[in-house]
Amino acid sequence: MATLSQSSSTVHGVLYNLAIIMASTLRLEDLGHRMLKELLSVMRVSHGAFVLISKENKIYEVMHEGYVSTPEFDESEIKTLSDQVKLLVFSELQGGRLKDIMLKLGAEVVVYLRTEGENIGLLLLGKKKAHGFYTPYDKQILKILAPEAAVAIQNARSFEEIRRFNVTLEQKISKATEEIRSVNEEVYKKNVELARLSKELSGANEKLKTLDKLKDEFLSLASHELRT
Repeated sequence: MATLSQSSSTVHGVLYNLAIIMASTLRLEDLGHRMLKELLSVMRVSHGAFVLISKENKIYEVMHEGYVSTPEFDESEIKTLSDQVKLLVFSELQGGRLKDIMLKLGAEVVVYLRTEGENIGLLLLGKKKAHGFYTPYDKQILKILAPEAAVAIQNARSFEEIRRFNVTLEQKISKATEEIRSVNEEVYKKNVELARLSKELSGANEKLKTLDKLKDEFLSLASHELRT
């Protein structure tokens, strides 16, 4: 009874820590890496990855921890795994394509992530360290975690989309502002040029008036001399 109570307490403790991470982390990349580090640590797992897919079943984000080299995932294989509606444990499978794919990906456990009607992606976890195995409590944690993680990831994805939209909008506003500033500078230069030309034109008109006055005076004087 003591062992059962202790294990149940451990499950609640792990889920509580993960809930804190999900509630306090908005950025998708930070959320994925923090959750993976927590899971790998408490479950003593060698490596793990979140493989997120779009509505078109395209991989759009991979967050991983513990891999020796950057993992590569085939979209058709990920789709095959994500079409399953239950927790997949490598040692519990009899054989077939699912087991072959998990072996290729080095995944001991596959957790599907879904919200209401939408496939978010997969959580892949590698083997236990020190030749351990996934206990019923580990599976219980993962089953409880899956829908909560899917919602948290979807929220983080929405936040990321809004953040990227805001960045794009700010860039467009900055570009438009710069273009307006450039136009204003050009208008200012044109106005300065017009003011200069206007001043020169005014000066030329004054000279014409002076010349016209001198002409009148000359004609008047010439007429007087001729009459004389």
